[in-house]
Amino acid sequence: MELLKQAICSPTKQNVQCVDEAFQSFYKDVRALIYLSNVIYYNAINYDKTMQKQYNREVLTLDQPLQGENEGPTHKDMLYHPSPDTIDGIACESMGDYMENPHYIKPFKP
Repeated sequence: MELLKQAICSPTKQNVQCVDEAFQSFYKDVRALIYLSNVIYYNAINYDKTMQKQYNREVLTLDQPLQGENEGPTHKDMLYHPSPDTIDGIACESMGDYMENPHYIKPFKP
């Protein structure tokens, strides 16, 4: 700002040249900053597009909605999730423990 005041108050060739050089330096810095800002902005957009394209290619079957709408329950939501209480209550260790009719259980003979 001081250089501009000096160039206006005493307009010598040296004062005007100093203002021009200061402005050119400032303008180069602004152009570099704008360029970097645009590079970051457009790379972020391209990254988002790439990730969205990859996500759409690798959509899991269980993550797809039940009725073709974008929101709502998915196939994954419909899976059976046993509660910890039911898992702890099961005391059977073999398939024979689950069988009600002993006629179906045959001893293993090698």
